[in-house]
Amino acid sequence: MRGMWLLLALCVCWLGAAEQAHAQAPALTPAASCTSWAPDRVDCFVRGSDGRMHHRWRQGGAWGGFELLGGELRSSPTCASWGPERIDCFVAGTNSGLWHRWWERGRVWQPINPIQGDWESLGGFVSPGRNPHCTTRGAETLDCFAVDRDRVLSRLSYSGGRWHAWRRYTGLFLAAAPHCILVGTPPATTAEDWGERIACFAKGDDNALWSVTVPEDPNSTTPVRWTSWGGIITSQPACVAQDPATTHCFVRGLDNSLYTRVVRARPGAADTVWDWQSIGGVLTSQPSCVAFNGTRIDCFARGADNALYHTAGTQPRLRLPGAAPLVFSAWESWGGNLASAPTCVAYRAPSFRNPPNVELVIAGGHQAIDCFARGPGRALFHIGWVPSGRTEWTNLGGRV
Repeated sequence: MRGMWLLLALCVCWLGAAEQAHAQAPALTPAASCTSWAPDRVDCFVRGSDGRMHHRWRQGGAWGGFELLGGELRSSPTCASWGPERIDCFVAGTNSGLWHRWWERGRVWQPINPIQGDWESLGGFVSPGRNPHCTTRGAETLDCFAVDRDRVLSRLSYSGGRWHAWRRYTGLFLAAAPHCILVGTPPATTAEDWGERIACFAKGDDNALWSVTVPEDPNSTTPVRWTSWGGIITSQPACVAQDPATTHCFVRGLDNSLYTRVVRARPGAADTVWDWQSIGGVLTSQPSCVAFNGTRIDCFARGADNALYHTAGTQPRLRLPGAAPLVFSAWESWGGNLASAPTCVAYRAPSFRNPPNVELVIAGGHQAIDCFARGPGRALFHIGWVPSGRTEWTNLGGRV
């Protein structure tokens, strides 16, 4: 009888924890995709309340007005710049396929097709509610990732002046959209080692964080291996490369705190892996993290009072053996009234080079962080930071 009561108590406790996890409010997702192709240049793209894509940009200190780019979006846009004066944007369309528009200086947005519309169809299938994620490995290369109808990671690549066939990377059923970044190939010690690998991170059916490194060759049929990072995550991950060998992943945990786990690749030896570390906070959105330089990472999220919160991880002057590479500051409020997760972009001097992607941009001699989010009235809001301090929140208008 005592054993029966013990079993019943354990079941009740387990059900209570499961109910608590189920009752946790979903982490808010971003309202904008922002990128840059030059110092002091930011381009942001949003899905408007009309279901179409809108674009607003800043050149220096001057903001341009909203530009309508059309489409019938069934996802938020994902945009990347492979070099100066070039932007590529991707969305899921009404047929759940991937659609594409691009811009080059001196030309209007492409394609221009009065019969089929102003978007290029790239086929594939983007699972509803799971936004695609696109990045670039360098000039004239693009890699787009999506969760297909079977909840498998799929990839579409552009290189050599053409689109390659869709590829599927089986081995994991994805429970949320992937987040993919460029990482170095060990021993990655110089800037030239960047861009050789793409690592994708996603939440699995077991609520743990998983990763996979995809082949550089988009036509490769070599099987891939998914690796579990463990944990119980309740948001899409935000992963950044601190340097060519060190990857940090940030997630919201079951207690709404921010957690991070770090992996450092070592040539000819097993990777160095640190356990999950709590950075605290009370997150109501997925985090947005940027690598400001080789010794610092900044993370942002919406807090319980709807304000934007910030923490910075920096290298300690004296690090004990086995200690994590970065030590994070206490959370500070940047104010605001957010109705979405933030989208943040970092710029810094070129003393530490990184690969081009939507999260991180080289900007000669300039250091800044720009954050964007949906605010009151469904408008797009902006706040910025420079070494001398941060700006006030600015209402950029629109309905996103």
